[in-house]
Amino acid sequence: MENFTFQTAVPETQGVSSAAICDFVRRLSVLDYIHSFMLLRHDKLIAQTWWEPFKPEYKHELFSASKSFTSAAIGIAQGEGLLKLSDRLVSFFPEKLNENVSEKMRQVTLRNLLTMASGHESCPLMKLHTMQDWVQGFLESELKFDPGTKFVYNSAATYMLAAVIRKVTGQNVIDYLQERLFRPLGIKAEKWDSCPQGTNIGGWGFWLKTEDLLRFGRLLLNNGSWEGRQLIPAEYLKEATSFQIDNSTNDQPDWKLGYGYQFWRTSFNSFRGDGACGQYILVMPEKDLVLAVTSGVSNMQNILTAFWETVYASLQDAPAAEDRTAATELEMLLASRKHAPAASALVQHPSDRIYKMQENSIGLDTLEITFTDEDCSLIFNWQDGTAEKLSARYGEHTLNELQLKENEVRILAASAAWQSKEQLELVVFAVETPFRDVYDICFSGNTVRLERTAKLEFLHDRWPVLEGEQL
Repeated sequence: MENFTFQTAVPETQGVSSAAICDFVRRLSVLDYIHSFMLLRHDKLIAQTWWEPFKPEYKHELFSASKSFTSAAIGIAQGEGLLKLSDRLVSFFPEKLNENVSEKMRQVTLRNLLTMASGHESCPLMKLHTMQDWVQGFLESELKFDPGTKFVYNSAATYMLAAVIRKVTGQNVIDYLQERLFRPLGIKAEKWDSCPQGTNIGGWGFWLKTEDLLRFGRLLLNNGSWEGRQLIPAEYLKEATSFQIDNSTNDQPDWKLGYGYQFWRTSFNSFRGDGACGQYILVMPEKDLVLAVTSGVSNMQNILTAFWETVYASLQDAPAAEDRTAATELEMLLASRKHAPAASALVQHPSDRIYKMQENSIGLDTLEITFTDEDCSLIFNWQDGTAEKLSARYGEHTLNELQLKENEVRILAASAAWQSKEQLELVVFAVETPFRDVYDICFSGNTVRLERTAKLEFLHDRWPVLEGEQL
């Protein structure tokens, strides 16, 4: 099972139009920014591509697509007799009960957490981030509604499901699922962010490749069965991916069709796991189809709408007529996807320079900027004595591995271009995340001004505007 590989096929043989997939690719290509997609029909891989500088081997920060894997862990644990969805949350943490745990909180069940109906008026996550003990913080948080009565999206509720898994199994979610899910699927799962107490955060922070999402989607399509082995109880999955609670107050069309157990109901009687900025596992049982997507878009509905209006609209039950022209065009499109690097017609090679930076909140002491005919480099000398170098070729993506005072080391694909004789621009993709930054560096006499802006501000570490004087 671990050695399973996807078999490829021409789209028309699986009842899908190559021309429609071409239209889908074109519509994705104008969005800021799609990273990859893989499309499976009748168990055949019929299209896949990555937009450079993104690559198949890169694992992607999934955000809330992580929730569906936590749901799977709950289903497996229930199948093993370790818990029941009707169990009350507080029953797993009796040592944390005190007068601050409300009567409503004492009624919250695992099913309430799974359906985002814990009773909160809003997700208490931001408050938990200020605490060392997230479980205690959640249990003491205020509930406005009776549990089970109102859908309110709640990532902290998913964290509590992960905490329950750790409590009843003695293992984190990622460890509990290794032999039960990941290894049978052939998924190399290595990283799931944790809270200060070391518990996987469950609702976000899981890192997987696009193909891993497709493998999980194939498992869901087959009711939890993988190559003859039932990995997730089928009855649990049937409930988990079905309408369990109304969420029709949401605005976007595919966000108001109902919610299951950490899965969204989607148009055309389908369901999905999804994560902020456009990470998708879309499963269409009636059409025998799975779509996996990674991206960094601001409007996630655009991806689904493009799919409905192109690929979905072309689906046939029987093989379609051969279309060699469209098949050739699709092959060329899939092979040529690329996000444009920074570009400019201006070419110059100024002298290297170093700047003493004004006091700032990120602890940058000096900024060195070096130049060659082909590239430039920013050398960040931090006040703690460490230094990091960000290199960017002119008009070409350049790979770096840097932390830049953020939570973790990231792979950054950077390119550079002169916008004028006084302004240098770096475009930087964090290729394992949805994030894309632009560094604007303005030179004026002996001073420099560096402003880093993010395409997406969601959960992104912000920098102040940095100014310095040449040494």
